[in-house]
Amino acid sequence: MRLVLLLLVIPALAIAQPPERPPGPPPLERLESLKLTDAQKTKVAALHAAERRKAIRLEADARLAEMDLEDAIDAGTDVAPLVARVADLRGQLLAARTATRVAVRALLTPEQRTRLKSLPPPGPPR
Repeated sequence: MRLVLLLLVIPALAIAQPPERPPGPPPLERLESLKLTDAQKTKVAALHAAERRKAIRLEADARLAEMDLEDAIDAGTDVAPLVARVADLRGQLLAARTATRVAVRALLTPEQRTRLKSLPPPGPPR
């Protein structure tokens, strides 16, 4: 009985854990070598803040949808709509991150974009 309970609780705990922070510096620190102007720094910070707010909401919704999916699997009900929901939310997260990256690059001068290409890639998403 304990083993069954443990097998049910461990996956739930894994899903409930907050995402780890990516390795490496925060986005603005990563861009320090580009010598951004104060106006660029302000705009980049605003873009990242807006994306972070959106990502927090989407991540929470995705995690709730994943919990619903687990419940549906356990109940033996149709999981297809829930799989689609999780996939849609994860896709929205990717789209938000990508839109922010594109918007940041649009703020850069051609020289800064060239320097950006020489930087190591950012860590995994938050």
